[in-house]
Amino acid sequence: MSLVLKALVACESTPDIKAVKVTKILHRKRPALVPIFDSRVAAFYGVSRNKPWDFWPVIQKEVLQHADWLHHLTRDTLTPDGRPVTELRVLDIVVWEHVKSIEFARPQSVEPRQIRGRTPASNTHRSAA
Repeated sequence: MSLVLKALVACESTPDIKAVKVTKILHRKRPALVPIFDSRVAAFYGVSRNKPWDFWPVIQKEVLQHADWLHHLTRDTLTPDGRPVTELRVLDIVVWEHVKSIEFARPQSVEPRQIRGRTPASNTHRSAA
């Protein structure tokens, strides 16, 4: 069993440590090897959020299929701390932003109080996250 798989299995039984946190940490250490797994990426690829290990074969196929395009996007691109941006990271950004744009474009349900011009207090300050 790979160390990444062991970490993902271990996080299932660890309170407050989920696959997204584990993959973000491991991606930071090995950005060309470990993809970031979160709900948006899982939704895009049709992978269960409860089975992050099913994501690896899907993302490997995607990186290989689009290798030339991803390489073009990463050429001469550095992270804010000066490290080269990997093809895996670029793919993650493209997919995440795509899903985010679809979510943003969806019509939101309108509450009756909003129609009358009064916004509930819970909706006055929205997080950018």
